[in-house]
Amino acid sequence: MSVKLGDEDNAKKLLGKRTDFTIDQADIYSRLGHVAQTLGLREAALDNFSQALALDADHFQAKDSLKQLQLVDEDIYSSIERLKKLIHFCPDLAQPYRDLAYCYAELGEYGQAQESYQQALKLEMEAIPEEKPITPVPQSVEVQELIFSDEDVSIYSSLFKGKDGFFARQWVNEKGRRGFALVPHSLDPEDITHHLSGNETLGLYLLNVENRVCLAVIDIDIDKKALLEYANDEKETGRLHNLTHKDAVMIAGVCDDLKIPVVIEDSGYKGRHLWFFFTDPIPAKLARIFLKFIIEKAGKPSGGIHWEIFPNIDKVRGKGFGPLIKLPLGIHKRTNRRCLFLDREDNPLPEQMAVLPQIKHITQHTLEELLLTYTVKPKASPLKDTKEESPLVENLLSGCKVINYLVNKARDTHYLNNSERITLLYTLGHLGSEGKDFLHKVISNCINYDYDYTEKQIRKMKSSPISCPKIREKHENFALDLGCNCNFRIPYKGYPSPVLHAFKQPKTWPFQSPPLNEKSTINQDNSTIPESISGDLKKYIELKKQLGGVEKSIHRIEEGMSSYFDKAGTESIITEYGLLERKRKAGNKFEWTIKL
Repeated sequence: MSVKLGDEDNAKKLLGKRTDFTIDQADIYSRLGHVAQTLGLREAALDNFSQALALDADHFQAKDSLKQLQLVDEDIYSSIERLKKLIHFCPDLAQPYRDLAYCYAELGEYGQAQESYQQALKLEMEAIPEEKPITPVPQSVEVQELIFSDEDVSIYSSLFKGKDGFFARQWVNEKGRRGFALVPHSLDPEDITHHLSGNETLGLYLLNVENRVCLAVIDIDIDKKALLEYANDEKETGRLHNLTHKDAVMIAGVCDDLKIPVVIEDSGYKGRHLWFFFTDPIPAKLARIFLKFIIEKAGKPSGGIHWEIFPNIDKVRGKGFGPLIKLPLGIHKRTNRRCLFLDREDNPLPEQMAVLPQIKHITQHTLEELLLTYTVKPKASPLKDTKEESPLVENLLSGCKVINYLVNKARDTHYLNNSERITLLYTLGHLGSEGKDFLHKVISNCINYDYDYTEKQIRKMKSSPISCPKIREKHENFALDLGCNCNFRIPYKGYPSPVLHAFKQPKTWPFQSPPLNEKSTINQDNSTIPESISGDLKKYIELKKQLGGVEKSIHRIEEGMSSYFDKAGTESIITEYGLLERKRKAGNKFEWTIKL
């Protein structure tokens, strides 16, 4: 509550009292870890997530959050200790070994660096082997062979897109060990044909070079501990398999309620995959937020079952390949079973290839609206203290109510539409490095934030800032209500723009060129228009536009009052300002009077 109220000092003080209590629940440690993470207390977050996993080694939220902590900084020795703690609880994760290799190399410990690097490669290239086989669930012989056409292959190729230039091929040796080997070229129709024929089993690296994904997966599996414990118990193994499908249907039910399309697949070995497909590639971070939201609404896994989301990282660091997921409809090399699409009753769909063209896609806009609707509670709150920001940023925020509003909106609702982000880009983006840093800080509050995409927009930004008239036009639904009517001293060859607040309304225009839609101040005979006339004309145009906006606002208010009067069946009401009366005039027009 203190964090939500903005009282971070009190939140830190309360968090420090954790040691006064005996805590024996992993969920509480996990929640405390999230509080610490929100407050920027990395060590406390690491400690709480570790405590959660010490109590429950399969606690999904704690493990996922621990993976996302930035554990490497300029203190190499402390970084190594943090990474070792992460590896202790997440031994299957490759990235901490890569980070550890970097730290050891910085210290000149090249032997240990090489060892850590080799371990990272090993984890990326092969799965950890199970010691005992699990009794496979019987599957109907009729559906084992897959009949497909070239068109089916083409549709499959359009659905399952990942990292360009790479995919993976599953292998299994005579001892039952299995893994995936890297294939250094893009997935092509011939590869897909081999996969669907059962000759090869392929996997997809989900994140592309921009750290975006075309699809996402919730993986539902039997816990490794349960696998080993009941490896020779066919009845118990069957019960656990049934639980994986029960959990899959429970999560799919949440998706049905939210009108989110999802496809259930038998993963071929110990569980189920839930597949989600996106109209266009979306940031991996947004996909992860969406998947976490879905499973949190679904509740907790059944006993002996765990859930995992893919993508499980926001971006690929270094030379890694990122998360890998086995493609559906192939043959699992361990069980020799085909991975088929299922209905809610756990039956293979009769026409497997007919499922592909019927798959519905999800737009990024749909995800953003969904998350905004169900996870965000907007509130009106004053702008946080910005004393740590540069004077240019402070001047802009204190001078322009619209920019101030958008900064607050990003923080309070975690959402800005494209038009609002562009407005911030073409104001804050023109304040040098401080403005660009602050722009990242603001947009990072949003569920649709992506650092690389925002940075690309900054690099592509044109040399002139947005004008006040353009802002009023783009945001007329709130700009006029906020009082977007600043009175600027327009510099020579300049025009009204919020950035003038930042530079305290300079006498000379501090930018390279006027906006493309602004008219030149040079006559056709090459004579210069007097600055006073040009300035008066600009003010006149501004005032006329403001007048039009004010008249629209007045008309909307009058319509609202008139609608109230119609519903109440009256022509006058008592208000705190006096008696408000409505008099009908010609047509549908009204005259409003207030009698004190």
